[in-house]
Amino acid sequence: MYSSSSVSLFGLLCGLVVLLILPFPSRASDPDPLQDVCIADLNAPISINGFPCKPDSEVTSDDFFTDFSKNPTTFDVFKRAVTLGDVSGFPAVNTQGVSLFRIDLDVGGINPPHTHPRGTEAGIVTRGKVLVGLVTTNNTFFSKVLTPGMVFLIPRALIHFQLNVGKGPATFIPIFNTQNPGVSDSLTTLFDTTPPIPNKVLTKSFRVSNDVINTIRAARASNYFQLSEMASRTITFGSRNELEPSILITTMISSSSTSLIGLLCCLIVLLILPFPSHASDPDPLQDICVADLNASGSINGFPCKPESEVTSDDFFTDFSKEAATFDVFKRGATLGDVFGFPVVNTQGVSLFRIDLGVGGINPPHTHPRGTEAGIVTRGKVLVGLVTTNNTFFSKVLTPGMVFLIPRAMIHFQLNVGKGPATFIPIFNTQNPGVSDSLTTLFDTTPPIPNKVLTKSFRVSNDVINVIRAARASN
Repeated sequence: MYSSSSVSLFGLLCGLVVLLILPFPSRASDPDPLQDVCIADLNAPISINGFPCKPDSEVTSDDFFTDFSKNPTTFDVFKRAVTLGDVSGFPAVNTQGVSLFRIDLDVGGINPPHTHPRGTEAGIVTRGKVLVGLVTTNNTFFSKVLTPGMVFLIPRALIHFQLNVGKGPATFIPIFNTQNPGVSDSLTTLFDTTPPIPNKVLTKSFRVSNDVINTIRAARASNYFQLSEMASRTITFGSRNELEPSILITTMISSSSTSLIGLLCCLIVLLILPFPSHASDPDPLQDICVADLNASGSINGFPCKPESEVTSDDFFTDFSKEAATFDVFKRGATLGDVFGFPVVNTQGVSLFRIDLGVGGINPPHTHPRGTEAGIVTRGKVLVGLVTTNNTFFSKVLTPGMVFLIPRAMIHFQLNVGKGPATFIPIFNTQNPGVSDSLTTLFDTTPPIPNKVLTKSFRVSNDVINVIRAARASN
């Protein structure tokens, strides 16, 4: 699969592997603060990872309090209103590794399918009746209807939604182990990006005609407000100078307020406890631990195969041959994660070979557990990714060119050349996982209710059924 420049390509590939497995310190949660407080200066002229601190001399008591007590007066097209308690709405959380929000759903309202690339979410329902659903990377759909006082947990970067299924308004408080969890709306990142994702990518991914894609684009464009715009325009409840801490939260919860506040405090404590965690896989405690994929029992990762059974062949695998079979997307994959190359167990790295036939696509997807770097080794590949502010970045790559996809960002690869294409993606984890943006909406077990999808896409049952049928064929 390599040209005459194979030596330099292999050099680049080795460089990518080294960069991904170097033992630099990194944490899954935000960095620990280096001072008591660092109230975010949102208007600072410099750009850093996070925000600079407001001068200590300008910090006041009001900086440490905000108000979640008032019901919203306006809602977006999804009958949803958001009160911000992340660093942009509550600057005191800067460097503190925690944030929280108030989400209100009017009757029939929905917080459409989305992910949070930078945070694990825990939440408590404080009013109404809310269907909470999430989809794992093996496309299993879990859901439950929650009432006031009930709590949910969404692992970092997994697709999930909340739907008001009661007869009145509903409210819940989501809490995160980061000052800025980010939000990547599963549909916004496909249909509402700037610039737009090409229709060719979407028709191949949904496996439907241009007419269906244009119907969805038109439906979502009508009266649509992005979350950030909606928050800044409609969720203004007064200045912090008007805040009376004694009334904080009290008007939104029922007579069981003491127990609900207790649960809320417990959630916050659990999320900000300084337990050790690494963004990469845990460091190995021995030279090798070849995964025993058939071992009984379940642990985080895999047990080791007995050392007496380890052979030289365990340390090598073959990426020289094109994939033997291709799926309906004209895509073939050779696995180099822990399932296809068990020696990477505990080593914090994995790699794959992805082959795309003419016109083939690796449809929009995320990797919840890993950052991806990759190199094109054959053909011509359009690589695209969407950030949490719905900006679409893309470039056509040829052999020897390299790309980088931040952890849990939606992205795709499309063969735009006249012949087959191949690229090698590399990850800083033995098992990055894959969450296909469309599979996690249309192909789950059990299925996500049509009511969730019609409200999210803002189209009729007929359009949803067309997409389901198209994806079910073959």
